[in-house]
Amino acid sequence: MKTKLTTLILLAIASTTSFAQELSFGRMDANDLRRMVMQSHVIVAANSYETINDFNNDYSITKYYLINQVDSMITNETKFNTSSRIKIKQRINDYAISWNDTTAYINMVDLVKVAHIDVYYSNLLFLRQEDKQYTLLGIIEDVEWSNVLRHYIPAIRQIQAINHIRDLHERYTQTMDWYIEQNEYPDRDFIAFYQHKAIIGETLTLSNAQIQRVKENILNGKEKLLPLVSDKFKTELKTFHLKELKKIRNLSHEKRDYYRFRAIVEMWYDFGWDINYMLIRKLLKEDKYGFDHEFIMDYFIEMFERDLDL
Repeated sequence: MKTKLTTLILLAIASTTSFAQELSFGRMDANDLRRMVMQSHVIVAANSYETINDFNNDYSITKYYLINQVDSMITNETKFNTSSRIKIKQRINDYAISWNDTTAYINMVDLVKVAHIDVYYSNLLFLRQEDKQYTLLGIIEDVEWSNVLRHYIPAIRQIQAINHIRDLHERYTQTMDWYIEQNEYPDRDFIAFYQHKAIIGETLTLSNAQIQRVKENILNGKEKLLPLVSDKFKTELKTFHLKELKKIRNLSHEKRDYYRFRAIVEMWYDFGWDINYMLIRKLLKEDKYGFDHEFIMDYFIEMFERDLDL
């Protein structure tokens, strides 16, 4: 195995003229949505809005939003009047305020949306009232109206309903149900809070029913919560993924999903910042020609088989 690894490293170095960190586009996830819903006093679906810049002086600008056309008032805990052109202030130094539904879609549906002229689109704006001023917490842009009704509004309503639960044990359980449904791992703040309240220990706690749902999700391709059940179902789930690796490996180069292959490997192995593995994984791409992809894929397949004593 060491000899094979050394060969792979030399192969990677030889084919890489410069080593740079791969860029990835930020995606909105269920944690982002939950955080915005919990902090919002007003949530509105609007087909049209505009931005206005107020020049404070020669070194700063305050950005405001004006809603032109309202499709639906989803939440209104204040006296926000949709018929009035209320100026909504953007938070200062907020550089990650918007998500586009073409690339960021909560996780309930993972797709690339193609715009059609016969499809109605809306934007979801999340507002918070601070004193007498409304502040924009975030925008989800270009959402198909059917997705607003089918996915976003039910998810928002569920978050709000859970937020009214005062018993922390029940609140934790129902929130974990929601995370499982969304195929999303809870963020650090959520985990730290329930650890501080002694609801959970070092790891997230799941009921038997929740454990089974997570397992079923993984077998159906919803795998973000794998760390919660990987020890309990290691042989079954790892064998399931090994079969998928072999299936990908046996396809022709043009038909292989190298991204998926890498994703499966990294679900089970944390290579951290190991430069050797970072170089090797860089080779598993569709646009890499001129060397033996099978050699690299076999290396990882053998790693799985060795761990499973196959």
